[in-house]
Amino acid sequence: MGKVRPLLRKHRPVMEDFRANISAYKRQHYAIRALHDDNYSSKNLKDILLNLDEPTYTPFLQNIKFSKDTLNSSQKEAIRKALYSDSISLIQGPPGTGKTTVIKEIVRQILMQINKFDDTSRILVVSQSHTAVDNIIEGLVDIDEGKLDIIRIGRAENISPKVEETCTMNAIRKKMFTEIKEKSNTYIEQQNLLYANITEQKSLDRWERIKDIQADWINRCSNLETLDYQVIKSATIIAGTCVGFLSNDFVKELDFDYVIIDEAAKATTPELLVSIIKSKKIILVGDQNQLPAYADQELSPIIAKLTKEPKYRLFDLLFNVLPDTHKQILTVQYRMRRNIGNLISQVFYEGKIATEVDDKNRMHPIKKFAGKSIIWIDTSMMDRKDESRLKGGSYCNYAENTLVKKLLEGFKNEGVLPNLDIGIITGYRGQKDLIRKSVNNSGYDRIAKEIDINTLDAFQGRENDIIIYSTVRTKNSIGFQKEKERVNVAFSRAKNLLIICGDMDFFYKFDNPDNKFIEIIDYICEHEDECLVIPGGEI
Repeated sequence: MGKVRPLLRKHRPVMEDFRANISAYKRQHYAIRALHDDNYSSKNLKDILLNLDEPTYTPFLQNIKFSKDTLNSSQKEAIRKALYSDSISLIQGPPGTGKTTVIKEIVRQILMQINKFDDTSRILVVSQSHTAVDNIIEGLVDIDEGKLDIIRIGRAENISPKVEETCTMNAIRKKMFTEIKEKSNTYIEQQNLLYANITEQKSLDRWERIKDIQADWINRCSNLETLDYQVIKSATIIAGTCVGFLSNDFVKELDFDYVIIDEAAKATTPELLVSIIKSKKIILVGDQNQLPAYADQELSPIIAKLTKEPKYRLFDLLFNVLPDTHKQILTVQYRMRRNIGNLISQVFYEGKIATEVDDKNRMHPIKKFAGKSIIWIDTSMMDRKDESRLKGGSYCNYAENTLVKKLLEGFKNEGVLPNLDIGIITGYRGQKDLIRKSVNNSGYDRIAKEIDINTLDAFQGRENDIIIYSTVRTKNSIGFQKEKERVNVAFSRAKNLLIICGDMDFFYKFDNPDNKFIEIIDYICEHEDECLVIPGGEI
């Protein structure tokens, strides 16, 4: 929007460039056709996806030697199943269970097999988001003392600085050209010394022609894009987003031995197919209990509804049809304090997720909430507690905004605000804008170590020491907060302390079979040792 406003002020025409979107849709359409026409690399892929055939697996002849002693049993089992599968495998990674750690170890194990058998295998690593791709790549750049050939496909502005400096096409081109030029100059210097003692004109003329050829070749190489084919062809790992990795023309021609798709549950089926059809072995990593793929409700209500339906989501379908030999859930979380982790496990994962966190390392410094890790600030009995509908269709809640400010003021008065890493989450853009404006005007963001204010859609994959969640709604419906995936993402971002601001009575009585707030409130009331309900008027 920053680039558009000056044009609007000058009354200049503004045109949106749809070429990138059109290219993305074409790639997805091609992938669908390829699956239909059996034009893919993985063994019996279509029959497995349609549940007409079971995938096979082949265990290694030798036991896997893991590079980390800290991997838990479910992580090791997930790695084994991914490596042993002959076609497709799935890993469900609930919040904080170390799925990125598992992905890195899978890549390490594949690389060990490549080195052992002097293979030329190629790995594709993709994800729904640029951040997730970069998190994986940053953990891989130090493998093999930086000698590993990793190429990150994508526009520089979307890539983290560390990855951009080492793994983008531009960075590799420059490095390769510098090395070629240095070796060429060194060779010429050495040969010049040798020819200094030669007097035969024929040999000297020959050497001059060689130097001319060398200089011409160096000049041709200075057109760095001519190196792209060689760079791509020699890469061991190519990484990018689910659809964006094909933006490089040379990558389009490649097939892969492995594809690892992170955040797979957050991608649409056509997006997943773009990379799936390119690889012999497919490893999907994600969590169907977190945010699903995004679809614009206003643009197409039907598609938006279908995208949220598990029976139309590929990750969910595979989780239900794949045999246990080809799927694994990670069952130990390392992010949240035990009480918060137990809430998430009980409400969203049938109690299957254990916690391996020492609560001594998850203590917050707020005296007012000492010994507590989950707080609900209840607005039920407050005057003027109700939501407000905004022009654009979003909602805000002025009472909850005031409570957020009072909380931050209390942290400031206790003298702990400068040390706090806080995330403030809400489901509504109107409330996000209201809180962000209030916090900025009060200057709390300049005092705190970190205050990140956003809608819950922007928070998946992130974490904060303290999460403050504003529920906003007080009348008629709790809106999309009846979608368990959204609530799960919002609450599982908290490492040390989770604070919920909202009308507890309304959320508890809202009659809908998908309303997870009933279980959440029951949990809070049943665990008074670490949970606390405070009337909003007492803040």
